[in-house]
Amino acid sequence: MRLMLFVFLIYILSTPFSFSLNDDVEPIIPNDKEFDLQWGIYNSANPEIGSNAKLGADAQIAKAWNITQGSSTVVVAILDSGVKLDHPELEGRIWQNDTEIPNDGIDNDFNGLIDDYQGWDFVNGDNDPTDDRGHGTRVTGIIGANANNDLGFAGVDWNCKLMILKVTDINGATTPDLIAEAIDYAVENGAHVINMSLAGTSIVSSKLETSVANAHVQGVVMVAGAGNSGLEEVTYPAGYDEVIAVAATNPQDKLYTANTYGDFIDVVAPGVKIYVLDHEKDNRFNNVLNGTSYAAPYVSGVVSLMLSIQPWLSPSEVMDIIRNTADDEVGTAQKDPPGKDKNYGYGRLNAYEALKQVNTFMFGEISRIEDRVNIYPNILETDNLNVEIKLDDTFQGRNVQIYVQAIDGRIFSYRELYIKGESLYHDLTGLHEGFYQFVLSFDNKVIMKPIVVTN
Repeated sequence: MRLMLFVFLIYILSTPFSFSLNDDVEPIIPNDKEFDLQWGIYNSANPEIGSNAKLGADAQIAKAWNITQGSSTVVVAILDSGVKLDHPELEGRIWQNDTEIPNDGIDNDFNGLIDDYQGWDFVNGDNDPTDDRGHGTRVTGIIGANANNDLGFAGVDWNCKLMILKVTDINGATTPDLIAEAIDYAVENGAHVINMSLAGTSIVSSKLETSVANAHVQGVVMVAGAGNSGLEEVTYPAGYDEVIAVAATNPQDKLYTANTYGDFIDVVAPGVKIYVLDHEKDNRFNNVLNGTSYAAPYVSGVVSLMLSIQPWLSPSEVMDIIRNTADDEVGTAQKDPPGKDKNYGYGRLNAYEALKQVNTFMFGEISRIEDRVNIYPNILETDNLNVEIKLDDTFQGRNVQIYVQAIDGRIFSYRELYIKGESLYHDLTGLHEGFYQFVLSFDNKVIMKPIVVTN
């Protein structure tokens, strides 16, 4: 058996790892049949999008996929009109409540909801969050449609789990209390990101404010569309300080004409001429819509990618990274002057720069520390499989944790030890052929190296 080290395995690995990229990296183009229409992910100036589509006026997501395509350990809650649960583009992606036995008529997890094994319908008070309006299916598909499956579209995150929480009725109506209850449910059931493609000046209450504040304290990142009133006014839940407020742009980097705008806007993201999934027909891919509802899920998907690399990022840290890496001055000088403004916020979402910043943020002042860890096969005249880890002074006198993680999340050969010396050996004997991550962590820092074991 041989062990090989790779710096670049993104086409195969779905779990997170950290490495450096230069800025001339090529976008990853999946084989989804309608991907050419997804200008928000990769704007190739396809004439079908419009004669004035601007090359590169997108969220740089296809480029970001070189860093990660997401992880099934990250859960995104979608507070909307539900979803088409059996849509093939969402197969295997709907979050399951493992503490609840499906359809046994018993509240197994004692949360007051019976059989909430695949989300919850807060409108009708039952366990069937099926979409009767279409809005939720569209939003969910933008975040997490199965990618590279030779069908339809590609979601921003190829692997995250999608928690479906129905809070709007067939007419799109909801209440602050329903939203608050859904936020509380998402927090209690392990969601990492909450997408709220809903907005209104009346969607505000002390109960909702409390739920939003609690979610923030509990480490859940919240994203909301700014609304489509065309007015300068604060809408909610986007208007809360703890929520990332998103307005929409078109394929020319111009603002959606109906954007609600104001000082509360954080960033803009693609939201005009967005092709979306259908909640009635699995093979209908010609629905195209506009609005901040479809800009917010681009941000939520990118946040999910960020957390797949560094799950310990706080909501405030995520928000800072999203803001600081946004592309400023992409619009007209009048609408998008330097710095934050009330139209574009901090700028247009840039997934690639955000994920690069996550890597830098992960290692803080010693962001290049991964270069000081030299991991390579130790070829011995035995049947044992070892790696030797060369350690410099950075690690001396520190307690570190070392383990190997499979792509499905299983942990192998975990060790904790105190570093004293220039090198140590880690035995990988017994690992089957396949793809793994070698992980070394200390002082809340994590260093990951992808490895492949072959015969």
